[in-house]
Amino acid sequence: MKKIKIAALLLTAAMAAVPFTSCKHNSTISSDSATPTYSASSVQRTSHAAAINEDTEANSTDFTLNSVIEYQPENVDQKYIYLDVTIKNTSDHDYEQMSSLNNFTILLPDGKEQTSSLSVYYASPFDDIFDMSFNVPAGGEVTGIVHGFAVDKSLNEFTVMFYPTGNEPENKTDVVCVKVTADDIISFDDYKK
Repeated sequence: MKKIKIAALLLTAAMAAVPFTSCKHNSTISSDSATPTYSASSVQRTSHAAAINEDTEANSTDFTLNSVIEYQPENVDQKYIYLDVTIKNTSDHDYEQMSSLNNFTILLPDGKEQTSSLSVYYASPFDDIFDMSFNVPAGGEVTGIVHGFAVDKSLNEFTVMFYPTGNEPENKTDVVCVKVTADDIISFDDYKK
């Protein structure tokens, strides 16, 4: 079990080394632009703006953010944000290396990206939560809940960022960006109704 925890920590550290970007509708972003980044490398990304419940295609992948769910356990100083998503693989090969740590982040109002901060060791309130890594078959789709983000209780606006990497985890040339406001977030109890 220690090896799994160490692997999860190493993956999280590796994710922190990935250049961060802000989302602009169909714009190309590089580290030499005015947008703050956290890497010296020149990585260009094409961002695709989307809304909740809007299907957006990038890199042979259709992505839909179905809903954003807030869960507030008792006696905890933070709240947890979960993403209900649908991912369609429009290619002719399986995507075998998708993960909640690598393919999803949230962009906070201060410009920092946050990866999923809840692991498989956390007792999730959801039955249909994705494993930390998951597969999307060629021509198929998956729908479910992405592992959560532990955030400050006051956070009510952020951008969900999905990287359609296919079978190339390091390929983050595209990002789907979905702006979320307080009106878009539903409680866990309302989601389960």
